[in-house]
Amino acid sequence: MTRRLILLGWAAMAMGLAGLAHAAAPLPLLPLPAQLRVDAGHFTVDAHTPVVLADDAASTRRTGAWLVDLVARTRGLHLRLKHGAATAHAIVLRLDPAAPLADREGYALDVTPEGMRISARDAAGLFYGAVTAWQLLTPDAQHGAVQVPALSIRDQPRFAWRGLMLDVARHYQSPATIKQLLDAMAEHKLNVFHWHLTDDQGWRIEIRRYPELTRTGAWRTPPGAGSGGEPKRYGGFYTRQQIRDIVAYAAARHITVVPELDMPGHAQAAVAAYPRQIGV
Repeated sequence: MTRRLILLGWAAMAMGLAGLAHAAAPLPLLPLPAQLRVDAGHFTVDAHTPVVLADDAASTRRTGAWLVDLVARTRGLHLRLKHGAATAHAIVLRLDPAAPLADREGYALDVTPEGMRISARDAAGLFYGAVTAWQLLTPDAQHGAVQVPALSIRDQPRFAWRGLMLDVARHYQSPATIKQLLDAMAEHKLNVFHWHLTDDQGWRIEIRRYPELTRTGAWRTPPGAGSGGEPKRYGGFYTRQQIRDIVAYAAARHITVVPELDMPGHAQAAVAAYPRQIGV
């Protein structure tokens, strides 16, 4: 009898600790919001839950379409877009000049058992609110309906410049790969893409007035390449149209592209292309 009571006591303690662990489980948010309060209850999101665009701004339509597409690809949950006033049991996106946070990248997100509401004063803030909504809708690797805990978020970035640098001068990356990187940046609320386009190892940006920069400077022969045969060149560059396309793709995700073109240092690719003009 004593042994049974001891076992029951341990079982009760284990269940209590499990409950505490569940209650204290961190939300799938990165970075953590500036202010977060978790409330009682939850909101169930399934295939019948609409994403309501509560204003007529083009940026709100883009953000809503981005959220629906991303949730479909990552959760297998196909939400439908709807235009009009806020309704119950919906995810509502709204640009609101009276939203709680004045920062252009700030947003408010509230979840109750009746729905989810995201508001911001600026398009960038509404987009970041949608990013947080997506993170809440994908807490694990499961597909289908999901329960989002009731909560209140007031968030704005701590740092204005939240950047990532990609060095394509040394190793060329395809436009498709760069877009994948921009998608990952958006999903983590990074807003500056530092694009290292030129260095000694390669010149990656097309400039029509100086075609040799890409005809010659965009390619190199690595040491030991092609042993036993013709050496293989390595490299590549981005056309003007490809660069415009990438800049527009980044802008749609509220990411600013900062190109790096080094001069006069780190310029061996340019020197190889125009040795006389540069004076070598």
